[in-house]
Amino acid sequence: MGQKAMAVQAHTEKQGLAPRAQTSFDAIRLLAAFGVLVSHHFLVDGRPQPTVGAYGQLGPFCIYVFFAISGYFIAGSWFRNPDTLRYWAKRSLRIFPALFATVLLTVFVIGPLATVHEIPEYFADLRTWSYLKNALLIFGIQYDLPGVFADNLGSTVNLSLWSLPLELAMYAVLGIGVLLLPDRSRITFPVLAVASGFLWFVAPDPTASSFALALGLGATFFTGATIYAYGMLSRLTNTAVISAGAMLGLGAVLSVEASRPILWVALPIVVLGLGSRASRLGTVVARTGDISYGVYLWAFPIQQLLIGAVGFAASMALAVALTTVAGWLSMKLIEVRALALRPR
Repeated sequence: MGQKAMAVQAHTEKQGLAPRAQTSFDAIRLLAAFGVLVSHHFLVDGRPQPTVGAYGQLGPFCIYVFFAISGYFIAGSWFRNPDTLRYWAKRSLRIFPALFATVLLTVFVIGPLATVHEIPEYFADLRTWSYLKNALLIFGIQYDLPGVFADNLGSTVNLSLWSLPLELAMYAVLGIGVLLLPDRSRITFPVLAVASGFLWFVAPDPTASSFALALGLGATFFTGATIYAYGMLSRLTNTAVISAGAMLGLGAVLSVEASRPILWVALPIVVLGLGSRASRLGTVVARTGDISYGVYLWAFPIQQLLIGAVGFAASMALAVALTTVAGWLSMKLIEVRALALRPR
């Protein structure tokens, strides 16, 4: 690594970020995961999903929150240890072990319980075995299993998986960018943020194009990375966060086109600014452990199992409770142990 890159690393380590228990990042991630659950519960019940004004449906809006936080911390992971192999080892240990478990349990437990087919027929179907490729993310996402949830309004097994290949793509773009500009690596992030944001602004309606949605997520991801790379977190004063929040609120009542640049710039400032501050909820969640990833992975199949069994409100409350348990088990039994293997 060149001298300039070493200087960048030393600079970006001075973020002024408080210990984890004194921040609210885990709490914001958890609220975003439950926001996706709430949005999807309307979907599986055949109701219109709640929206956040011009920003669109609540579920995708919460994904923007995830990507803003992820961009900040993934950039930090690179700058603290700019080694490609270690970078990918850390990313893989974060995303894949819990995903592997979710995919395996979905195929071999939920599938046989929820399919309308006979068990031998279910396991004889090639789609049962091709679903396992979801654990790798690089071959696309398969959303159905033979006969599973066939009596529901939609037979999608786990809609939440759609964002994970995009998250993996952001990791790859970040990793490639800093390798191409090793001595000016922090310039990579604002360049990618501006490029993604501009293309997103001129793209068609993001709800009609997965590519346009990916551009929007990329803009927020790399804006979060830029905030880390330039040591800007400590400059997100109360005035800056409140002003960005006001802009974010204004964008919700504007046109879709006008709301995009506001979301791109204001959302990371609000999310990272609030996340860096202490709160009672943040302290509780940080001490309990970050269960947001497990909640995100397990919410949709649990909701599909519950929908129709009891009323809408009762099934949502039960889904929140069971998903919380599933997220906690995923964190304790899989994620913590996998993260303990990360190279230093």
